[in-house]
Amino acid sequence: RPNFEMLSDIEKRGGPEAELARRRAMVGTQQQTGALALKGLDLMDRNNPKNVAVNKMTGRPIQLDFGIVEDIRDDKFAQMRAIQQATEDGFIAAGLKEEAGIFGEIIDEYVIDGRIDDAMDIAKQGFSRLQKIKPQYIV
Repeated sequence: RPNFEMLSDIEKRGGPEAELARRRAMVGTQQQTGALALKGLDLMDRNNPKNVAVNKMTGRPIQLDFGIVEDIRDDKFAQMRAIQQATEDGFIAAGLKEEAGIFGEIIDEYVIDGRIDDAMDIAKQGFSRLQKIKPQYIV
């Protein structure tokens, strides 16, 4: 449809405007991926730009192919890791690389100590912060 553009086409354009559009779309993509992880679904091929289209007016990404989905509802560790990964990738796309690193290191420390419930709590808190980032305000 003419009101959508493939994320892969945005990446091919190159230049600062395309990079900004790509980063904004990736923040939205990771917000959606994390929301699915909270519900117990790990959508593993969401980072493939050929599987994501972006609405030209809103910048909101949509998934076109749900080929690789894993049910992680009964695996708290996998669910926590999926939320963590979506949050870290979203922070990086938003330009918050240092914060993404700190976030990941904190969770890893809890995992090493065997405190998976606490790691999950921190993953959810970090994800709630990612959800508050509005892609249109990323510059």
